Amino acid sequence: MNQVTVVVYPPGAYGSFISWMIERFSKHRTGVTDDPLLPDGSSHGYASFCKVKGIDDFMAGLEEARNDTKPWHTNIYAGWPSNPSEDLDSNIKTILEWMMPFDKLIYVDVARADEHILCYLRNEATMDRDRWYGMLGIDNDYQLADRLRIDIESHGLSGINDPRLTWLNIEDILDEHSGVLWHKMCNALGWPMKDNKLYVNVSSEMRCKQQKFYQLLAEGFTPEGTPVQRAAWKYFKDKNNGSN
Repeated sequence: MNQVTVVVYPPGAYGSFISWMIERFSKHRTGVTDDPLLPDGSSHGYASFCKVKGIDDFMAGLEEARNDTKPWHTNIYAGWPSNPSEDLDSNIKTILEWMMPFDKLIYVDVARADEHILCYLRNEATMDRDRWYGMLGIDNDYQLADRLRIDIESHGLSGINDPRLTWLNIEDILDEHSGVLWHKMCNALGWPMKDNKLYVNVSSEMRCKQQKFYQLLAEGFTPEGTPVQRAAWKYFKDKNNGSN
């Protein structure tokens, strides 16, 4: 039986990087790649954990993570445990009720419109379109704008207070002072971490690979861009016009 660390994050919110960080820098782990980064800025050179699951499927995955016993007796299960018809708060409470006292839950909060759009831009660049649209529950580019609006206007996770739960946000992950994330993860995991110098180097490279997405956010959007750029343009146009 394993101790389970659950990483809850919307697709595009750096969950693969967080999962790699937990495994690579935990002192009890060996054999994890030193460099998970691909040219597209993702950490999919380590693994792609992106998935959106209803709570029943997510809980089944947690059971597998618990019972697939590892020599180091820890395991990670990562993804987003809520499809569009379910309530995130209720699903997180279900996960916490399942967890044992020594388990951990890392929640990546995506709050602002620009952060949601950043995640969408990253998914468009780093994931197979059919796979990503399947996660979103849409069939075509036209539906993307409505789904982006729904995600931006969603309330996210409410103030659940549990000592096993650690909140991260996009700023924590992309902060140029990489010690912020390192410190939070050390406190969250509660076990020794190693090779901080390697972490500093890889996290710096990861942030550099996000510059193309920052630039798109800074330049603004037009109706002539990629599907995500068009969806973002429509969101801001409707918002400025007072459309719901």
